[in-house]
Amino acid sequence: MNKEEHEIFECTCSHCRQELKKETNKIKSTFINKHLLEIILIVISTLVLIVSLFLKNKPILHLIISGIAFMPLFAKIFIRYLVGLKYKEFFNEGLLMIIASLVAFILGEYFEGVIVLVLFSFGELLEDYATSKARKQIGGLAHLKVVSVRLITREGMAELLPNDVKVGSLIEIRTGDRVPIDGVLLDKGAVLDLKGLTGESASISVSCGEEILAGSINLGEAFILKTIRDYKDSATEKIIAMVEGALAKKSKSQRFISSFAKVYTPIVFILALFVAFVPPLFDMLSFNKWIYKSLSFLVVSCPCSVVISVPLSFYLGLGALAKKGILIKGTNYLELLSKANVAVFDKTGTLTKGNLIVDKVLNFNNFDLSTVINYAITLEKSSSHPIASAILAIDIDEKEKLLVNDLMEISGKGVMGNINGNSVLLGNDKLLQEKGVYLEKDYYQANIYLSINGLLAGAFVLKDELKENSKDLVGKLKKLGINKCIMLSGDKKTIAESVGKEVKLDAVYSDLLPEDKYKLLGKIIAYNKKGKTVYVGDGINDAPALAQSDVGIAMGVLGSDQAIESADLTIMDDDLSKIPLAIKQSKRIVSIVYQNIIGSILIKLGVMITTFIITLPVWIAILADVGLLIVTILNSLRCAKIK
Repeated sequence: MNKEEHEIFECTCSHCRQELKKETNKIKSTFINKHLLEIILIVISTLVLIVSLFLKNKPILHLIISGIAFMPLFAKIFIRYLVGLKYKEFFNEGLLMIIASLVAFILGEYFEGVIVLVLFSFGELLEDYATSKARKQIGGLAHLKVVSVRLITREGMAELLPNDVKVGSLIEIRTGDRVPIDGVLLDKGAVLDLKGLTGESASISVSCGEEILAGSINLGEAFILKTIRDYKDSATEKIIAMVEGALAKKSKSQRFISSFAKVYTPIVFILALFVAFVPPLFDMLSFNKWIYKSLSFLVVSCPCSVVISVPLSFYLGLGALAKKGILIKGTNYLELLSKANVAVFDKTGTLTKGNLIVDKVLNFNNFDLSTVINYAITLEKSSSHPIASAILAIDIDEKEKLLVNDLMEISGKGVMGNINGNSVLLGNDKLLQEKGVYLEKDYYQANIYLSINGLLAGAFVLKDELKENSKDLVGKLKKLGINKCIMLSGDKKTIAESVGKEVKLDAVYSDLLPEDKYKLLGKIIAYNKKGKTVYVGDGINDAPALAQSDVGIAMGVLGSDQAIESADLTIMDDDLSKIPLAIKQSKRIVSIVYQNIIGSILIKLGVMITTFIITLPVWIAILADVGLLIVTILNSLRCAKIK
């Protein structure tokens, strides 16, 4: 495998550790190249500042050397501030630093003026490094893309760009290759790893004719794939588009911080002016002392720790969840998910596999069980209906080879035919009633009935097979504060209630059309005033409900395009355990965001009050500010890890 694939597998072999080390060094190298000038300026200013400390007894020389240390960093920050004015960024931390350093220098506090610029520039570098790492984290799914495709033509093999490959083309996927475009397997079998798509490292086997998603890695022998979608519509492109779009959708906390910074900064300026010029009127006109206090006040008040840590936490959290196969379309939905207290589920394809199985076979009127099963299997042999598949899968010891004549399928109701001279019906209650077969009231608990010569011979109770983790789902959600778990199903009452009982749901609603689901979900959302409502579904009929809910969750990349488009969160595989994982992590991420916001504001207020009471050196004020920035960034980095 290539380097990117080793990184994805997070292998601990010596080769992978070497490759990971190279990749880490590459990131550091890129960062240093990008910020080389700033790093040089910081180092030079710091060294010159140290030299100036030994020249305090030579005022003119001290001023010149301090000026050499001061001007490069001041010019850099001032130019950046002027560029920001184009975007109407008048009040920001840059202006705070410009005023604080310039006034300190004018007052003769050369060391203070330079150290403010050095620490602020260092803080900016740290901020940029952390933010770029966060964006790399959420944008890291770009490794799923493939640069070229090996196209099989009549003339031989051709290398093409993925965008140039047409639907229906044959492409070769060699051992270790990443599948570039969604397609159908034409060879006898393949072994794939879907970790890049689903976050799960377990390999899967695929048979001839089955679909393979772009982004999968071929772990076995080379195989031929027939493309079924354009590159732009393939699984990887959907994933990358969703993740990139997530950055544009801000959470309520982020919007609050943006608004907060715009209002907060001018207020701080006004307060700083007050500190500089009002107290001296009552303190024997000690303007120098109070101007110095106002500079410390300005520096400490810089809101960068809050402004940086909030989006950083969200972006790191989104990236970490994406690596686990949980794609969230925006940080706003992450915040809404953390407040969820009601979960509503579709049944088929969500809680169940959508595969009907026979749960129970009943026999009546002295017809033995083997006759009932054999007659049913004989009628259903030529049908591809899901119910037929369930009946044909019944395991029976006494198998009989029977012939059927005059076989007729009655659309939406069942089948009928002649077996060994007997008139046989197999279908729902409506078909049997139409043909005059008497059904007692208790028999209506079954799904399919068999009659022989007008007499009820047997009945089949069907159930939808539950997905793995379905039975554990409700218990996990309850521990996370989900008070109500409800199912809305279009299936008939008996099947829906059977599933609801097994999964231990709080309420089950059955026989619902798509518009019924939509209306009922609207009532649930309206009633749930204390929290947010999550809806989980996978089909076209779920799209309206997914769009209507506070947070819509689509199951699987193979879910309908309409469902994925309408949903706010997509579970890339059908693993239901990732729903409580997503909710748990959303609560954790939002908790870290609030820790940073509340902690930063309280600490800043404390230091601001302290600077008013006692005179703190300006460099200590900015050191406290940079220190707080480091603490909040380190706290935010916790969002990148999912246990």
